[in-house]
Amino acid sequence: MAILGNCSPHEVLFKEKPSYTMLRVFGSACYPYLRPLADHKLEPRSLQCVFIGYSAQHKGYRCLYPPTGKVYICRHVIFDEESFPFRTQYESLVPRYHSKLLKAWQSSVSTENVPASVNQEQIPRALPTLPREPEPVETEDTLGNIGSPAASEANSDQLENVVVENIHPMTTRAKAGIHKPNTRYVLLASKFVPATPRNIAEAMKHLGGTLQ
Repeated sequence: MAILGNCSPHEVLFKEKPSYTMLRVFGSACYPYLRPLADHKLEPRSLQCVFIGYSAQHKGYRCLYPPTGKVYICRHVIFDEESFPFRTQYESLVPRYHSKLLKAWQSSVSTENVPASVNQEQIPRALPTLPREPEPVETEDTLGNIGSPAASEANSDQLENVVVENIHPMTTRAKAGIHKPNTRYVLLASKFVPATPRNIAEAMKHLGGTLQ
């Protein structure tokens, strides 16, 4: 606010102080002028509605008529900001949610007696030091028992591959050996990029290493 000279951004931009005359109490009783919206002259000129906010597309107040659920948007509205219809007249229209879990929680909170102080066991400040076990020394026998990666790979290759056979009676193109390319990739062009060479011989054969 010190940068703006103790003025609001609206006052700095538009060179006028903002007006708060349209601000009203949410949920208060209001009486919009409904004569322009009436179908015939016997309809009431106004009804007791509930103020639920402002219109984003029009300049006016949004007034809810609870018996029908209809919302009127009107500029000419008389407010009674000390009366709240949903508290007195339309209390039966407000949905009430009853939850068994909420009732059980409320009853447990009301009956639960929280002790003022909790007894805690006294923890000794100094703990007795335990003797340290000698660390195992690696020898040739222990190193020989450690399996090598090649041995683990050989064991993994010996595992049997489980093949799931399709026993469905319907004959498909895959069963008949008919394989058609996907039409979505007809116009797709891709260039094979070889892997990174690991030595000089592979680097000389690399496509990117040849001189044009």
